[in-house]
Amino acid sequence: ARNGALLPLVAACGKKTFYASLWIITLLRVAFFLLAVIPSTTMVLSRTIPDDTLQLFIGNKPHFALWIIGVMASLSSLAIIASIAELKHRHSMVSFLYRYVPICLAFGGTALWFFCIFSKSTAHQYLHQAIAGLPVLGVSPMLMSPLFPLNSTIITLHTLFASTLVVLVLRLNSRWFAAHLEEL
Repeated sequence: ARNGALLPLVAACGKKTFYASLWIITLLRVAFFLLAVIPSTTMVLSRTIPDDTLQLFIGNKPHFALWIIGVMASLSSLAIIASIAELKHRHSMVSFLYRYVPICLAFGGTALWFFCIFSKSTAHQYLHQAIAGLPVLGVSPMLMSPLFPLNSTIITLHTLFASTLVVLVLRLNSRWFAAHLEEL
């Protein structure tokens, strides 16, 4: 962007191809990050989770695969939002919102989720599941699903909502990027 190559690149390959490539690169960054942290995460989980619980979690292959896909969708949505915040750096208020609102929502969702875990109320249990099913609010419940098991339905909903959030954010911001490409 800083050397003026974006406009000729968009003109040469077309805006759909350019934006698709931009988002594929972002999603690949998330995938490579996950691949890099899998060994350390496996070590931490194997040392902190009791063996019988770990075998139940990893032994259920469809549930484990669903959890991996859910974590990837959740982290992809956060990475896309963070990338957009970085690209909108000249628009300080918008960049601020894209950068800090998701962090505040994730921390708030985590705090409320922990509160609901230790509450016996039925309403809190429903709130616990609702938080876990939402993309930004439910990042921590998704990541901690091996310790605090989530229902497959909740993981599926979280995955679908996070994937939908990715598509919506990409579509909403593609037009903005097209109009402001020379400012990047």
